[in-house]
Formats: sequence, C-alpha cells, structure tokens
Amino acid sequence: MSEEGKIVIRNIYKNLTFKERKSKFVGGNKMKLNMLERLKILQMLPETGTFITLNIIQKFKESLAPTEKELKDFEMVEKDGNITWNKKS
Repeated sequence: MSEEGKIVIRNIYKNLTFKERKSKFVGGNKMKLNMLERLKILQMLPETGTFITLNIIQKFKESLAPTEKELKDFEMVEKDGNITWNKKS
C-alpha cells in the first residue's frame, strides 16, 4: 500500500474512539463495521486528492457502500439528504 493510502487509513482510524477501535478489529487488519459506521466513514472520505489517493478512496467507497441486497434488507431510504433504515434487520 502506498504512503498516501496509509495516511487515509490512519485518518479514518483516528476518528474512531478507543472503544470503537478495540471492538472493531476482528483479526489481522480487518474491521467489522455496522451500517451507521460505514455511512459515517463514507462521509469522512475526502473528495479530492492525488490520483493514487483517489484510487484508494474509490476502493474504500466500493467496499463500504451498501449493496443492493443490503438496501433491500435494511429498507434504506434517502429523503432530503437524510438516510433512514430499519435497524432491526
């Protein structure tokens, strides 16, 4: 991973509280995030950067964005810039 990619990951990690950091790391470098956390991280990702940074950010966005199945299962709806969903799913 490039140095710019590591910086992006560090910045996201810094925005998590200690409790979130501890509870999210499952093993190795993988994190288990709920829908709210995924959406929050998507909002934090920068819109501009170098070609390398944008490539990494695009991969993050693809892996964090809800899938078509999740949109249906969670009954996600966007209205007036706000996203709501069935948290019981």
